[in-house]
Amino acid sequence: MRRNHEAISVKSPSRFAFAVMTAILVCVGCASAPRTGEDSRCHSPRTIELEKQDIRRMVEHMVQSLISDSGILESNGGQPPQVDFAPLKNMTNQKVDMQGIADAMRDALVRTRLFSFVNHSADVAPGEQKAAQMLLSGALTAKEFHDGKMKGYEYKFTMMLTDLRTGERIWKDEQEFRKVCRVGAFARLAGSLPSK
Repeated sequence: MRRNHEAISVKSPSRFAFAVMTAILVCVGCASAPRTGEDSRCHSPRTIELEKQDIRRMVEHMVQSLISDSGILESNGGQPPQVDFAPLKNMTNQKVDMQGIADAMRDALVRTRLFSFVNHSADVAPGEQKAAQMLLSGALTAKEFHDGKMKGYEYKFTMMLTDLRTGERIWKDEQEFRKVCRVGAFARLAGSLPSK
């Protein structure tokens, strides 16, 4: 039995090498890397594209930043400002539900009772609509990078609050973070080989 096994292994070196290569390639690929910028919490991204947990952290960050800025209430005489939401801009090449981000932020801010929002519902009778005092706007950008060993996106989510009565920007925040995929040695080698 031992001689048969040795004969098979000698006759099939290419199969053994292929099995080893396959196992290694399965083990390499996307790996987590620490995020940088304002979001210092390190999570292991399964993909370099935005995921639900990334969206949730973006919303939580901006809501916390808004409610902790005492200057917003002070600029409105200590009263919760009436805010309108401009459409958030998606400046990435990914499909991102920007309206969903705006809705989540609006709901979270309303629950704090520190902000009220313009109601665009048709149920509001003409003349009863309160005019917006401030405008909340923002944009999401993504810069792709690839340095041979690492690839991924550098994301930036920027939001601003503008006083519509004076045109003054009274609040602005940016959240930057990276999602990185570590490219394995065999993956890089395969990419550099000429195609037949």
